[in-house]
Amino acid sequence: MALFGDVEDGVDDEADGEEGHWWHVNKSGFPLDDETNDKMWDHVVKVHPKGYAIMHEIKGNPNLPKVPVPQLPNLGSLARVEEKLAAVQAYLKEFQYNHTGTQFFEIKKHRPISGLMDTAREIMREALPIKCLEAVVVGLYLTSGIPSLERFTIRFKTECDGTCHRHIVLGFVHAGRYGAVGLSRRDELMYRPLVFKSLYDMVADFRTAYQRYWHKVLKVKFSIPVVHDLCSCEKIVWSYASADLRKTKDDELKKTCERFSREVKSKTFSTVLPKEEERLKVAPVSPSPTTTRSKAKKMTQNRYKVKI
Repeated sequence: MALFGDVEDGVDDEADGEEGHWWHVNKSGFPLDDETNDKMWDHVVKVHPKGYAIMHEIKGNPNLPKVPVPQLPNLGSLARVEEKLAAVQAYLKEFQYNHTGTQFFEIKKHRPISGLMDTAREIMREALPIKCLEAVVVGLYLTSGIPSLERFTIRFKTECDGTCHRHIVLGFVHAGRYGAVGLSRRDELMYRPLVFKSLYDMVADFRTAYQRYWHKVLKVKFSIPVVHDLCSCEKIVWSYASADLRKTKDDELKKTCERFSREVKSKTFSTVLPKEEERLKVAPVSPSPTTTRSKAKKMTQNRYKVKI
């Protein structure tokens, strides 16, 4: 079943853990507070083969090797868009995937784009390991200066051995070619060069990669293209178009991809506003009686009404 304009689950879809795992989320900022730090090490002790030995080996050791800091790519020195995206992907990989069990950066998906970009700056400044959602936020920040590039998120919900896994990448379309950047435990589940002739071909390539790891793709979701303004107060519509592959055949996914691609090209979207925005309907502003002509004109220009 293909769905367009649906946003009811667009904020909390990753609430039960990205890629099928629960994560502690750092909400204390930096440096980590004692509670967050203890939870992180408790997880490391449980999952690492050396257990407590690895914790004692690392904690308090003043002679640990220095961790290299990812070097911000100079995209202005690259002429072709394909080269810029390859440089962005190389930069994201330098962060390395976060296996600590603690998400260092809290990503609130309901925040406006300006707020998410503030988080992207913090991620690049702290240079700590990240996961797929943080990589998408950083990717949006780095590609904001490429106006010819349409950017949208692609989310996958998969199942393996009875466990659901969720993953997200940042998709692109430029000059009729599609590609993606991101971060994952598996190299096959992140970067796609800007060579695919259709969105469906790229999504099908991701599905093939998932099959190599015995994953069955259950859902695919696309967001509305994200504006390039880093200071925008708009919010990302994370679940604009979706295809539930448990209820439909493969040709329905192809139709969903084709329809979404047409809407991206024509920039026409049948958007349904989230429920929280429906409660914020703005009533018309009555003209304010004033003797100053300029003020009266300004008030007239500011009269508006949100149509649902």
